Amino acid sequence: MLSENLVVEWITSTLGITWGDATVIQINSHKRIAVNVDAFDGELHWPSFLDAYSAGLRAYRGSTSDIIVRGAKPLAVLVALRVPRNFPFETLKDFVKGISDAAQEFDAVYLGGDTDIVETDSFRAEVVSIGALHGEPLTRGGARPGDLVVAVGDFGVSSLLYDAIQGNTPPLPLREVIRTWLKPKWPPVNKWLENTAYVTASIDNSDGLALSLHYLSENSNVRIELDEIPIYPPLLEHYTEKEALERALYLSGEEYNFIFTIHPKHEALLDELNARILGRVTTGSGVFLKGYGPIQKSGWISGLGYARGSR
Repeated sequence: MLSENLVVEWITSTLGITWGDATVIQINSHKRIAVNVDAFDGELHWPSFLDAYSAGLRAYRGSTSDIIVRGAKPLAVLVALRVPRNFPFETLKDFVKGISDAAQEFDAVYLGGDTDIVETDSFRAEVVSIGALHGEPLTRGGARPGDLVVAVGDFGVSSLLYDAIQGNTPPLPLREVIRTWLKPKWPPVNKWLENTAYVTASIDNSDGLALSLHYLSENSNVRIELDEIPIYPPLLEHYTEKEALERALYLSGEEYNFIFTIHPKHEALLDELNARILGRVTTGSGVFLKGYGPIQKSGWISGLGYARGSR
């Protein structure tokens, strides 16, 4: 059975590509850009309760998050659209407007792209974000023993949307959940870009907190020891503490929180970056939470859904 892991592992090993969500290209001795492409599939990423404009916002932010977390300032976006012939034109306009407005928040330019009108199949957008690097690109592999593990925002809101997609009623108004889910859980972007020199490793929470932490651990060849997990407060009101924790760990995909490591001597920067300390980097391997034990390498894997990860 095909899965994202299987395909990505074959491509990266066969072509000698370093796995990651954004690629850095050296333009000349002074200029580098970061490029990301992300798919936004109508059946997979666009639940029925999400309006077209908000879907466009999400499509752009999901892609550009991967270049910002590497330390690049967004410059431009290209979008390839596959649109069923019977797709409502006004809905398409709202979707594109959402992408354009989200890009304009960074003074990034929507450069166009490609459009295919098809007889059947689902709506799909391939979003390419391009950004300029002004320092060394951040990677998932720079964490060192002694570094602080920090993150922006709470985790677990998307677990409630996952419930809704599965036909289960969330324990609080869906509108409130969507409003929280739509807000990017990033540091103030200008502050982030000014201070990336002090960040040792970084990742955004695309596939769930647990899987993201394991990617940092494995790429940096370190052990991550956590003292706490910032859980989306309504989860604690409607679930047991253990249930809420495991939702935040394993069902928090596509929340795009920035998770990063930083040397303790730069701890004062965390207030400016709206980040809080989760734990520390130590020698060894794996991810562990105080009072809970080892955290499984589990999260969202395309082709499998929420499952155990191998890469």
